[in-house]
Amino acid sequence: VITNTLSACANYVRKIGMTFGPVVLDLLETVLTESWEFHDQLDKFVIRSGVPRKWLDDARSRAEQRAQNSRREYERAPKRFVVQELLELAQGQKDSGQKAISNLVSFAVKLDESGFPVRAKEALSGLREQFEIAQSIRKENEKAEQRRKEEGIQRKKDQKYEQKEATRAEILNEFNLLVVEENSQKRGYALEQLLKKLFELEGLSPRGSFRNKGEQIDGSFEWQGHTIVLEAKWVSSPVSGAEFGAFISKISGKSANTRGLYVSVNGYSTEALEGLQTKGELRFVSIDGAHLYRALQPGQSLSAILRLVWRHADETGSSYLPVSNI
Repeated sequence: VITNTLSACANYVRKIGMTFGPVVLDLLETVLTESWEFHDQLDKFVIRSGVPRKWLDDARSRAEQRAQNSRREYERAPKRFVVQELLELAQGQKDSGQKAISNLVSFAVKLDESGFPVRAKEALSGLREQFEIAQSIRKENEKAEQRRKEEGIQRKKDQKYEQKEATRAEILNEFNLLVVEENSQKRGYALEQLLKKLFELEGLSPRGSFRNKGEQIDGSFEWQGHTIVLEAKWVSSPVSGAEFGAFISKISGKSANTRGLYVSVNGYSTEALEGLQTKGELRFVSIDGAHLYRALQPGQSLSAILRLVWRHADETGSSYLPVSNI
């Protein structure tokens, strides 16, 4: 009754449902023709399956004309003529026709076959088998499509990660070149630009250096709901307490939500760090060149380092956590 091959059901899945090969159409034709004795039973099933009444009327009209032109004499066009014309008409309607045939198949496989003639039962059994194959193919196609989507998403993530790491490597190279730069003014300005690139890389919405009335700000960025004011130093000796005092003044004149990040590539004096703990509320943390070097290594993150440094500051009151302790 049926050709048991997947190729007969290939490409069943479309945007609106299934598209049908000759095996399925032949089986459906036999089921619709042989299952009922009377035309009105066939008509009722077809209409309830969602086929437009006009399509059925047009198919019957064409079937009657065909019967009149036949060498055999018919009192009325056979049900098979009507079904054949209906399926041909539906196939000519593109998507809407394919949807109508899909509905006929879906309703037919659920029919109660008790009382049907043998030919109808055999065709219905074959149609059900083809329907199951089609359903299996549809599910496999859906899984394959989902896999393609997931693979596409992962490829984009991988590409984004590779681009991010390539940029991180470029910034690290710039940092290494600055280590041998002898002009301290040029080196300090380049450090500000390098930090801005690093903040951009990590999605921290940075702003370059700017001047307020009576003060110079080396830049700012957003982090964990706070605006972080930047102070960047690349001088030959560790930062002293006096320089901390100037930065505290800059932060204290801002909103309570403003915090600070002090970057001194060559570190801080012990006296300066200890003196901070006597100056009241701590609103900034301090990192050095070792922190930057760590943040610029493959797979590393300045944001992750800042989280640890800030937690250390919150828990201990100390603005500085050496890289060796991270």
